[in-house]
Amino acid sequence: MSESIKTNNIPEQWVAYFSHIEDHPANVLMNLALVDLAPIDNLKELLLFTIQMLSADENGLFTAEEESEVLHSIQEEIIEATEKKNVIVAGIVKSNGLMNMYLYVKHGKECEELLKSVMNVHPEYSYNIEVQKDKDWNTYFDLLYPSKYELQTIENQSVLFQLDQDGDDFSKEREVDHFIYFPTEEGREQFIREVETLGYKVALKETVDHGDSYHFALQISRLNNVMPSEINEYTWELVTLGNDYGAKYDGWGCCPQNSR
Repeated sequence: MSESIKTNNIPEQWVAYFSHIEDHPANVLMNLALVDLAPIDNLKELLLFTIQMLSADENGLFTAEEESEVLHSIQEEIIEATEKKNVIVAGIVKSNGLMNMYLYVKHGKECEELLKSVMNVHPEYSYNIEVQKDKDWNTYFDLLYPSKYELQTIENQSVLFQLDQDGDDFSKEREVDHFIYFPTEEGREQFIREVETLGYKVALKETVDHGDSYHFALQISRLNNVMPSEINEYTWELVTLGNDYGAKYDGWGCCPQNSR
């Protein structure tokens, strides 16, 4: 479902999603697992490697298959060249005809020279290397990390992938269950009143202790299909409604509906 970039021995959860950056469509590939580590004390510099793609499409996102293989090879060569320099690849963004690779490094100037050596064997490409201080990893959190809606889309894709593996027909309606947690019982009750007007019914209410402040659990369900555009629309709606009550939307599930 998503690409994977092998880097030094760190947790990895590579996810891909579409976004907009500076009013341009963007294809973002990033390591979601770094959120539990960042910022890393000895990696206080951000190295931004930018390469001009040669065959980007009209949206500035995708290239011909042949060039895509070359760009992936360059990524791997950069990782190999810097693997002994305590470097972490945080993400890669393709947008506006550019491929931007974001690396957190200890010694930016040393890594800059290594990247130049890699690009010496790719003279057909124009590129730029910029090193800047980013001790708080602001670029990771503010640019690469998905918004709550993009994150929900990623999670939706994960569930849909599993349903597809089970032979599901996304267009068939079925009971879709949603799970939401609230910090207050009053907020949960107000949320229920709102979603009941949208056709949801309460499947379960209970009090839980998961070691956080979200003690009031709710399971609701509604008859829906799970076409990607529609599942995104109604999960985003529930995320938005839950925000009004400080709630945490915790995902959805359903029984597969076989296409036969």
